[in-house]
Amino acid sequence: MSINNKEKGDNLKNEKLNENYIIANINIDDNDDYDYGHLIINSYENLKSKYDGIEWDNIKAKENEKEIKECEIYIDDKKMNFNYAYRFSVGKHTIKYKFNKILNSTNFMFAFCDVIISLDLSHFNSKNITNIQYMFFGCKSLESINFSNFTTNNVEDMKYLFFDCEKLKSLDLSKFDTQKVKNMGYMFYNCDQLESLKIDNFNTKNVTDTSFMFYKCYSLTSLDLKHFNTEKVINMDSMFSGCESIKSLDLSSFKTKNVLGFQDIFYEMTDLQQLDISNFNTQSAIDMSAMFYYCESLISLDLSNFDTRNAVNMSFMFCNCYNLVSINVSSFDTRNVTYMENMFSGCKSLISLNILNFNFSNETSFDEMFSECYSLIVLNCPNIENRKEINKNGIFKNCNSLFNKSTKI
Repeated sequence: MSINNKEKGDNLKNEKLNENYIIANINIDDNDDYDYGHLIINSYENLKSKYDGIEWDNIKAKENEKEIKECEIYIDDKKMNFNYAYRFSVGKHTIKYKFNKILNSTNFMFAFCDVIISLDLSHFNSKNITNIQYMFFGCKSLESINFSNFTTNNVEDMKYLFFDCEKLKSLDLSKFDTQKVKNMGYMFYNCDQLESLKIDNFNTKNVTDTSFMFYKCYSLTSLDLKHFNTEKVINMDSMFSGCESIKSLDLSSFKTKNVLGFQDIFYEMTDLQQLDISNFNTQSAIDMSAMFYYCESLISLDLSNFDTRNAVNMSFMFCNCYNLVSINVSSFDTRNVTYMENMFSGCKSLISLNILNFNFSNETSFDEMFSECYSLIVLNCPNIENRKEINKNGIFKNCNSLFNKSTKI
């Protein structure tokens, strides 16, 4: 039976459409380490690899008949054996990963591939993918990713996805379908050059963990999270920690009644001037330590809505908020708090503070609680000076204005 030209063309077209591959561009310079070669692909579940991580002192190229059948690698258009590590010549190279099956997981796929500068996933069939955690972990040279046609509607885990992608300056994830995702912890961790991040369409209704999500995203100047549904989130530890260029953050839509951990959530957001957490429900919170640590540009904080009945740790909560003039903590219930050391230390501009509602009945640690509150002249508080274990000089270290005759304590 003969095949006409039209049928040949259709077959070639279908073959091209059915191709399932990823293109990576890499750059090798004179400073790169050649001792063990460069990692060009990491282990992932569907290839059932025996190689389950990086051991730099024992990294060797590995082959497996099944793996070769399921993934073909072409380096500069030359087909290679399936390798985990490969020695490249100095210069730029193109790698094509052709997959002969539809994968269910890409976790760790390019982890530690620190010579990749760009990735094109537009021809990759991701319709069955449920797990993409650690996919680009440690891709320190990665500058761009083409996610067009990349589907995430079945993905449940995105933690550590872009961890340490230090060279990424922009990410458009507006087409990501995240309705099934449960974990976004460490997702953009240390993306310190990231200036533009489009996550407007993120559906976070099932997310339980956002800890360290934007940690040390130094270059981000704004985040619009009004659409975030945080009803199921339990852990927000260090969520915005180190986002030092953000000046205003509106979290008024956040529902936080289930959050247990807020420690370091706004840690070292040094440029932050406006923060709306007026609807924060903190009834479940246990750890609030260093929550606003080093938010040196904040002038006032009204936390009168905070319910702290279950809080245990408030150490360093407002430490080094240098320009903070007023703090409303009138609703604070501290009956269960056992750690208050350095809670207000370094609040150099704070003039008055009312903590009459504080309960000091527990064996609470107060070390340097108000140290270096240089401007503090009014402190309304329960009688804590009679407690034998309290070192007055430690609690009020360098609070010189507080003990003038005209001050009130």
